[in-house]
Formats: sequence, structure tokens, C-alpha cells
Amino acid sequence: MVISFFNVCWLQSSKLWRGDLSINKVWTVIWHRYAKTIAGLSFAQQRKDEWRKALTVVAILILCCALIIRNEAKLVDEVVAGVLTTLVAMSPTRQFNNYLVGMNSRVAEVVQRLVMKEMDTVRIVGLCGMGGVGKTTVAQACYDNLRDSADEKANTKFHFVNRVGQNGVNDQDRVEGLVRELYSKLLSEDSLSREDLNIEHRRGRLLKTRVLVVLDDVHTPSQLDELLLQDASDPRKLFAPGSRIIVTTRNRKVLEHVKAEIHSVGPLDVNESLQLFKLHAFSLGSPVVDDDDDGGRNDDLSHKVLSYCNGNPLALRVLGGALSYKDSKYWESFVLKLGKTQEAEIHHVLRTSYEELRDVKDRRLFLDIACFFSGHWRSLLVKYMETVDESAYSRVEDLIGKSFLASVFDQSEGEILVVHDLLKEMAWNIVNEEEDLGRRSRLNDPADIHNLLTNWKGHRATEGIRLNISKVKMMSLKANAFEGMNSLRWLNFFLPKGFGSRHRKTIVSEGILNSLPNELRGLRWDQFPSASLPGGFSPDELAYLVISHSPIVTCWEQNQPKLEKLSMLSLTSCENLTVIPDLRNSANLEHLVLEKCKSLVEVPDSIQYLVKLVRLEVRDCENIERVPDRLNSKLLKHLILANCPKVTDTPKHNTKLRPSGIAVRECSNRQV
Repeated sequence: MVISFFNVCWLQSSKLWRGDLSINKVWTVIWHRYAKTIAGLSFAQQRKDEWRKALTVVAILILCCALIIRNEAKLVDEVVAGVLTTLVAMSPTRQFNNYLVGMNSRVAEVVQRLVMKEMDTVRIVGLCGMGGVGKTTVAQACYDNLRDSADEKANTKFHFVNRVGQNGVNDQDRVEGLVRELYSKLLSEDSLSREDLNIEHRRGRLLKTRVLVVLDDVHTPSQLDELLLQDASDPRKLFAPGSRIIVTTRNRKVLEHVKAEIHSVGPLDVNESLQLFKLHAFSLGSPVVDDDDDGGRNDDLSHKVLSYCNGNPLALRVLGGALSYKDSKYWESFVLKLGKTQEAEIHHVLRTSYEELRDVKDRRLFLDIACFFSGHWRSLLVKYMETVDESAYSRVEDLIGKSFLASVFDQSEGEILVVHDLLKEMAWNIVNEEEDLGRRSRLNDPADIHNLLTNWKGHRATEGIRLNISKVKMMSLKANAFEGMNSLRWLNFFLPKGFGSRHRKTIVSEGILNSLPNELRGLRWDQFPSASLPGGFSPDELAYLVISHSPIVTCWEQNQPKLEKLSMLSLTSCENLTVIPDLRNSANLEHLVLEKCKSLVEVPDSIQYLVKLVRLEVRDCENIERVPDRLNSKLLKHLILANCPKVTDTPKHNTKLRPSGIAVRECSNRQV
């Protein structure tokens, strides 16, 4: 009955727009329906009075809108935008296992900027502010809310580009990879290069495509130009009307360069800061109060801590975690330790909190994750760390509680662990304080890595190497390049997204590598240069093995290790690969990925006995003829057989696959 009243109001307002009826006539019709609606309500008198007032307001508002906004389409847009903004303001920001004090109002304000203005143009909205202040959080929340509320008929394309400038402000190769990633997603094509995007047909498709794109952490105007195909100054030449681009940056000049509508994401105010700090400082329990405490000491100390954080949410979370479960004397000592430095204040605050991690193993675990594993699946990451420290699960929980790590739920990827950019920067600063290259525990600078592996004659105590291959001009490794590196646990030679077979080979071997450290827990080597891994390589603790774009034929020619700790095996674009490792003893394997291995003819039956298998992904392996008849894992969530034309049967399984569209089978151009 109430809905009928709304419909009458709307219909009569439409007649008022068109001039079919006068305002008096329209009001008479609405008032008649109003009286009938109120009479039909079966409520107590007090409740009827409340409804009477509410319906009166509705009728007046609809008619006022009709008189003010004569264009019906424009009115619909205004109503939708207003309702959406209100809902965003009322709803908690979506984030997994995180406290986001003060963010909802900021999100609502940005959403209003995105939806309230005219929808017949392309607009760029920029979020600017210092590191750790919440720019990415606001952008992610706006993106999630707008994507979830989008009209399917509008056929809008969505994409979130994370950390555009994470590998350096002049990292051209990374930006090129992101261009491939972004436009391949928007146009639903594979690995589109910049040259591919110059084709008139594709530009025409982009012009007809409405998009919502987030470009996160852009460092320079040139990066934005590259990502928007040199049309940043006039995005109307690139996307369809109604498109929205959100840019987050610390550099205001980036936004001024493209004439973006700039929204400054400022620090939290005193009340918000205190609320966020207390959520983390007291989340697990209040600090112990001494018998002689006057009851106000902790509040005084809290405000002193706030003075060092300047409303920065990251600093507040980290300091709150550092002080949780501590007594008043500890708080006083901690505040004195913070000091009154004037330089790099936020970094000083974070470093002080890091130093409060008393257990060396906690520090070691944090540095490993911050330097090598931010953005990884939590379940796999914990398995990796457990090969080094059996108590890794509880240590990860503690680091999350102290806000050194954040656990975030991604719709397609599941739960992942991330480290804030400022904390990653701090981690590398800590590592690089060791001047002696041979004693430095972790390396990611290409020049340092090149020096260590090709020229270094002294002791090498390196525990982890992370090398972006696209930054290396050429590195020629001797057969014994890794000899004596008995402390090395993580070796990661990687190409960024979008690179692969097109990228020149930059790491070559002078002959066959004769050794890799047996202490390795993780090995990723894109463009691995040999036909097999070294014969003497027997890593009993290996947790993951990832090889791509390699001439490898078999991982081990003989004497393969049992691989009992292996959790992840990924072999992609290895065109000469004829057989995968024997996995009969790999009871802990969770992820098995085989992609573009055209010489591979079968997936061995032994994988049917992998009871912890979560994902089996076999793509574009054109000569695979058979896969196991059955998979016994009760944990299986993703089963993908795509573009394997010779495979005719899908393995039977006893689990319900994720209803995400990921678990599909495409063989012989069929999907079931």
C-alpha cells in the first residue's frame, strides 16, 4: 500500500513535468491517495502519526523536485546519486579484519564527487595526501561501493591498478606492464601492448567503454600520461562519457597536470585519532594500571603518543599495537624513547615500534614478509614461513595484531597479507644499514645483486634475493654463481605482470648451473636459463617452486628430492617441458599451476592423492591428453581446465567449487 502511494506520487509528478496537470490537480490526487493509505495502515495511533508525517514529507519532496528539476532523466540521476551517497555514509567501509575509524565520511564525500556531477563527461578525481593517511583505503572503498552498486545494463568495466610507482618513479618497464594489464582487462583481450592499442578499432572500442579505474600511488605526471595513453589532459578522447578515474598520489603536481578534481585526504582529528589508537592499544586487553595510578595517567600518555602520530592512521595502528598489553611504566618509557626528532617523524615512529619487537624471530619474519611476500595468499605464506619457524602461524597473528601486517580479503584471490608501503620502505632501510654487501641479509638492488653473484669474493651471508629482471641489462652467471651461499632461503628472479616471452633474456648462464643452495625455501626464476635444475640441488624444505618462460625440459633429471614441504608448484610458458616433478610425497601441495607447456602430454595420476590440494589450474597446454580421473582433496576450491583440446573428461571430485566463475572447464572449445 505504501509502495502504491510512492508510485502515485511519481506518476503525478511526471504529469506535472509535462504540463498535463496543474499543481493543484496533482496535489488533490496525491492527497486522496495519502488519506486512503493512512486509513489502511493497521498500526497503533502513535505509529500512524509517525507514518503520516513521513508520507507527507515524501510527497512534498517529490513535488519540489518536480518543480525544481524539469528534466526527468536528470532527476533520476540526482535521486540515484543522493541515495547512493547516503547508503555509503551509513554503511561501514568494507575491509577484512581492520579498524577504519573516520573513513566512512571521507568515502562518502569522494563518492558524492564521483556520482553527483554530470554523467555526460569523463572525470578524474584525485586523492592527495601523505603516506599512511588512508588514500588507498578511501579509493578501495569507493571502488568497492560503486562496483557493487553499478547498473549491469551500463556495462561498466572496472579495474584497480595497485601501487603504480612501487618500483621507482622512473620505472618505465613496470608502467608498460601495467598498461598491458589495464587495457587487456578493459577490452577483454590478452596481453595488449601499447602498439596494439594504437589500432583504430581498439581505440574506437575504448571510446564506447564506460570505465571505473583506480590508479593507486602514482608518483609522477609521466606515469599518468603513460597509463592514459598520452590522453591524460583530455580523457574524453579515451573513454566513454560517464567514465570515472580515481588517482591516488603523494604528489599534487600529478593531479594538477591532468586538471583533476583534487580531494585532500587529511589526517584524522584528535577524537578520531584517539579512537583508532585505543582500538589497537586496548583491543586485546587494557594495559595494567599500577596500584598508585590516579586513573588518568594512561589517558595522558595516550595523548602524548597522538602528538607524535599527527593523525596518521598507519602510525596510530602500529603504535597502538606496540603498546597493547603493556603496563603504565612501559608506556612512559616508550614515549620517552620516541623522542622529539624533527626529521622523517613518521619513519622514526615506525622504527621505534619495530624495535619494540623483542623476539628476533618476529623481526626476521616481518622483514621476510615486508621485503618479499606482501600481497601473497595468507595460507600459503604461513606455510612458507613454517619451513623456517614452526611457530610462524602465531607470529603472523601477532604481527597483524600489532598492525605490521594487514589481512585483507580479495573477492577473487581470497585472504591475502599486505604490508604498507611505508613499512616496506622501513624494512629495506633496516636491511641496507649493513654496509658490507656480503653480510646484508636481503637484496633487491640490481647493481648489488649483480655484484654479489658475479664479482664478490668474500663471505656471502645473504638470506633472500628479490630481483626484477626487467631492470637488468645483462647478467652472465658462472656455473658456480651460488656456491657457498648456504644461508640463502628465498631466491626470486621475476618479471612484472605483462612481461614474458617478449622480454629479452637478461640472465644467462656460462654453462650449466652446477649448484643451488639446498637451504632454499622458495625458488622463483622467470626465464630460468637451463634445461633442468642442478643435479645436486636437493632442497628438503622447499615450500614453493615457480618457473616460467624457460627452456627447462624436466625439473630434475635424476635424484629428485621428495618435496614433502612443497605447497606451490607453478610451471608456465615452459614450451620444452615434458614431465612435471614426481609429487607422490608432496602431501602438503595446495596449488598446482601448469600453463602454456605445449610439450606436456599428461598430468600424472599421483595428484589425485594430494588431499590438501586447493587449486588445480591447467591452461593452454595443447598436447595434454589426459588428467587424473579423480581428485580426492576435500579442500579443492578451484578446478580450471582451459584450452586443452585433447582432454575430454574432467576429474571427478567431492567438493563444492567456489561460485566465482573461476572454477570452469573449457576443453575443445566447450565449457561445462
